[in-house]
Amino acid sequence: MSVQKTLRIYRHSLKDGKNDSIGPLGIELARQVAKQTIDRVVTDIFIGPLPRTTQTVEAMQSAVPDFFSGVVTLKSIPNLGSKEMFTFLTEPKVAGKGFKELAERIGNLNALFTLHTPAAFDFLKSIVRQGVVNMFAEMIGNFAIGIFHSPTVELAAESFSIQLLLPPQFPEMSYVEFIKPEDDDFEILPKRHWICNIKVD
Repeated sequence: MSVQKTLRIYRHSLKDGKNDSIGPLGIELARQVAKQTIDRVVTDIFIGPLPRTTQTVEAMQSAVPDFFSGVVTLKSIPNLGSKEMFTFLTEPKVAGKGFKELAERIGNLNALFTLHTPAAFDFLKSIVRQGVVNMFAEMIGNFAIGIFHSPTVELAAESFSIQLLLPPQFPEMSYVEFIKPEDDDFEILPKRHWICNIKVD
């Protein structure tokens, strides 16, 4: 009898630190997301090549250390979030507008689709899909988390025809990437970094 493997993919936490790293708000957000969504022992962790993915994992581990006590794999997946990939994603312009300008208005995934030809969009999806397949192949246990970037996370969902798990009032991930301090407490605004459980037998 085969054992079902589950990969839960998260977006890295809020970049409120220096040089696109996560700072105090990002750390607290990652901790809160971990408390809300990590409900079993994590056996494998996959991260992107940029520091904010590692920082997010560290913050999550600090929030629910017991659920990270069984980790046997911690591996970077270089092609999911490399500088080269981001350059390819963001280089084109449409009517003089670049990726960031469009993403602020219509969300990262829609900006990607607008800027790239269908063939280029499918190529990007295939890279991300292969990355997910590779993670499953390298999993030693049966429950892994992956910390990556937007729109890499959305492309993973697109590649497997999976609906993003986000609050219905926030249809795009870019709408919900924020956290604000209220006096000495943190108000966590509706947000989920995770998209789904991708499962294989």
